Amino acid sequence: MGVPTFFRWCCVRFPKIVRDTIEREPVEMDGRMVPVDLDEDAPNGDFDNLYLDMNGIIHPCCHPEDGPAPEDEEHMYENIFLYLDRLVRIVRPKKLLYMAIDGVAPRAKMNQQRARRFRAAQEREEMQREQEKLRQDWEAEGRALPNRGTGKFFDSNVITPGTNFLHKMSEAIRYYVHDRLTNDPLWQKLKPRVILNDANIPSEGEHKIMDYIRAQRVQPEYDPNTRHCLYGADADLIMLGLATHEAHFSIIREVVMPKTEKKCTLCGGNGHVASECTGENEESEDMGIQKPFQILSIPILRQYLMLQFAELEDLMPDSNPYDFERCIDDFVFMCFFVGNDFLPHLPSLSIKDGSIDQMLSLYQEILPSMDTYLTDAGVVNLPQAEQFLEYLGGIEDQVFKNALEREAKRRAELDSARAREEAQDLKASAQASTPGAQMGSELAAAPPAKKAKAPAPAAEASDPNAWHAQLLAQSFSMDLDNLENAPEGVAKEEPVEEAPKPAEKPKSGKFVAKEFHAALKERLEQRQDLGEAMADTVRLGEGPHWKQRYYSEKFKVKQDDLVDFLQRIRKAYMEGLCWVLVYYYQGCKSWTWFYPYHYAPFASDLIGCANLKCGDRNYFQMGRGFLPFQQLMSVLPPASAEEAGIPAPMRELMKQPFSPLIDFYPVDFGLDLNGKRFTWQAVILLPFIDEPRLVRILAPLLKRLTPAEKVRNRRGQELIFGHRDDKTLFQAVQLAQAGFEAGHAGLKQTLRTDVGTKIFGTVEGWQLGGANRQIISPIEGLPDVEESHAISAQFQDPEGAFHVPKMLPGISEQVCIINAADMDEAARLKGFGGEPAKRLILQALGKDPDVKPKRYEPRQPKQKPAAESAPQPPAPQTPAPQAPPQAPRRQPQPKARAAAAEEMAAPVAGVQDSGAQMYEYEEDESEFGESAQKAAPAPPSGTKVIRVHAVGAEKKPQKKVPKAPEGFKPVRTPGQASRGTPY
Repeated sequence: MGVPTFFRWCCVRFPKIVRDTIEREPVEMDGRMVPVDLDEDAPNGDFDNLYLDMNGIIHPCCHPEDGPAPEDEEHMYENIFLYLDRLVRIVRPKKLLYMAIDGVAPRAKMNQQRARRFRAAQEREEMQREQEKLRQDWEAEGRALPNRGTGKFFDSNVITPGTNFLHKMSEAIRYYVHDRLTNDPLWQKLKPRVILNDANIPSEGEHKIMDYIRAQRVQPEYDPNTRHCLYGADADLIMLGLATHEAHFSIIREVVMPKTEKKCTLCGGNGHVASECTGENEESEDMGIQKPFQILSIPILRQYLMLQFAELEDLMPDSNPYDFERCIDDFVFMCFFVGNDFLPHLPSLSIKDGSIDQMLSLYQEILPSMDTYLTDAGVVNLPQAEQFLEYLGGIEDQVFKNALEREAKRRAELDSARAREEAQDLKASAQASTPGAQMGSELAAAPPAKKAKAPAPAAEASDPNAWHAQLLAQSFSMDLDNLENAPEGVAKEEPVEEAPKPAEKPKSGKFVAKEFHAALKERLEQRQDLGEAMADTVRLGEGPHWKQRYYSEKFKVKQDDLVDFLQRIRKAYMEGLCWVLVYYYQGCKSWTWFYPYHYAPFASDLIGCANLKCGDRNYFQMGRGFLPFQQLMSVLPPASAEEAGIPAPMRELMKQPFSPLIDFYPVDFGLDLNGKRFTWQAVILLPFIDEPRLVRILAPLLKRLTPAEKVRNRRGQELIFGHRDDKTLFQAVQLAQAGFEAGHAGLKQTLRTDVGTKIFGTVEGWQLGGANRQIISPIEGLPDVEESHAISAQFQDPEGAFHVPKMLPGISEQVCIINAADMDEAARLKGFGGEPAKRLILQALGKDPDVKPKRYEPRQPKQKPAAESAPQPPAPQTPAPQAPPQAPRRQPQPKARAAAAEEMAAPVAGVQDSGAQMYEYEEDESEFGESAQKAAPAPPSGTKVIRVHAVGAEKKPQKKVPKAPEGFKPVRTPGQASRGTPY
């Protein structure tokens, strides 16, 4: 799902990171679409490996938001094949195509998956009711109705591991690979190796890809100049890309158009809306709606961040020297506070309110005074995290008060606008009641009229009310035109025009269906917008007891139990931050851990986390993940059970009133808007699964599965494919397959890396492996592959090793296209509340927010010999050494909190965010990035790129963060025990 608005924030703050792809229309050759530039260089740059997060392809191809839905599963598969073809044509991977489908996720992700799937089933029921109501309304109006069809909706919940649908999807993708390696001219030219990691293999698709990259990267012979391209729509892929510390990493994703652009929901065309559609281009629907792609450059993002953190290079002490790679890791960690798939974001932090900019400013101010960085190779340094949270908690009260002021201002503006509209309506009503006198005065004072608009399109001509309204407007405009040329007091008379007859040409059934779909979609969107319907009863920042209200309202905690509860939620939330960080950097370290609350605590209530044990490297226990059917019973609602292929005895447990699991499947559940406006932003209040009870109840039923059900419920194995001309892979596959067919199960062959494509790992034979096989098409209408040119085997990554998040030695020199001029904060901090959020934290730190930071050109890292610079992992199973006790850090002196609030509020209240209206509401991954600027051309070969200081810049002496102003009171002062904020 990703982090809402994060991609937009990145595009506004770092505009050069995105560029549009070059894509030429392919031509048809022997029934296949082939690039016109097949023999030319790759139009979008060279890439070695293309990784596909397949769920980001499967969902839009099976139930598109724009355009017609596929008629059946076969059409869904064909849509996916065409989408894959298009991505391969754009990227043209030279070595590897890696396709990963989401498998069973860690328990920490299942809570979100469960909430989304239950809500999806609920929305589907609402849609069916609204559809029937719309049909009744249209029938009463005498309008043509679309055919009911089969009456069966595609249940997107079947895109879940363990279902019949994804089992057949894996078969279809295997057929696709065999067919393309055998028959497609581009694939025959590229001859990439293909790895398929399907839904029967645990973990999320994007994290499967990260596991593969880390496993390859720790090998001694790994090429550090491998060029990676990852496809996916989730914004958290940006954080994962940064976490690899690869020198050449890009993300390709669809361009999301701004909502202001006219787009027709009937024909899918641009430049008009549904009410203006004539239906003339409905034949284009079979071609599908292709959105353009953009490529996001992680190396350019690193250059931006290098400039962002450059001033730290001269401020860090010798005991904690500047390390840009660790700053990158800390940036990724800070972004977790504003949202991720595993934890709710802290209440006082929001991307659209400038929280990332605020945290960056805080980080740069306090890092030189801290003993070490916030993180270390996937482990959270809890004492430093507590120091960071102290400052965020110190301004929490003011953040909420500022939000209340903005909300009051917004409401006042809405009330004023509503009052003006009511006054205008009242005036118009009064004028309409006296047509004779009023018409003369209005005509005398009226400005020259514009020309009458063209008649309404045929699609709306049959509506008599619409026609009469248009005729009235036209006649009024004609009267104004006549008045200019008539003698004084006399107006020319025009013959009365009779109403036209309804359009003779009836609308086609296909167009009526699309028109009905557009009307239904509009109704459903109106239902999602609750506006002011649900009042915010907590009112954060209002009065002295807003914290008590929050915990009482959201967690149902009584005042007497609050102290104990805060200790529990502090531990749970900090465990979550530690779990997420290690998941991003080292892979899943616990399949069973999860955050057991629907809401987050306040930053100030996380103080005391330094004493927790979850910062130890070996804190988490791996445990065992769910089997696919156990997972289906955890995340699916009863309405989706049969379509998903859950065995009948298990389905009964979801429906029978006396089932021992019935409490897992509520018919109704709460939606808490939590201060938001739209239902898709709501917190879904579902009970959490009791894992031991679920496993115990399902155990006897899993023993009675049919053979086909057992296949869907077992753990799978990665598959590797290649062209039979790939000699090194062919030799290994043939040896492994011969051993398999001879009955030597488990016989593995190590892939050679001294020649050809370097992929580290082993291969093993399987029942459909080897070469020269006939592949039966699983899709009706597509031909069999009589003799496949593809070879295949089971694949396994090399043994896991500790991943050191550093740039590897031997990286080719890169050109810097970002300089100090690109860091102008006057332009970059517009929108998302960046400027006022930064001012607030700087004032709390005693800094002048009007002093602009000096920007330095980044230094190019010096390349060291591999033996000298290769990072060494810590010894296995050994906890990270603890730093010796240090002298207490310099703390701001405590003063009266009231004075601090007054001092901070005065300048902040007057700050106007010039870009505040750019994105009024968060969108669920419906993100729009501004057009990318063109990158500077690369210098000639051999040119040495160096770093120079900005004009007039001098090397700054090391210094500590200055004292805070009078009035700022930290949550904890030196000498006090770690504790939460008192109530």
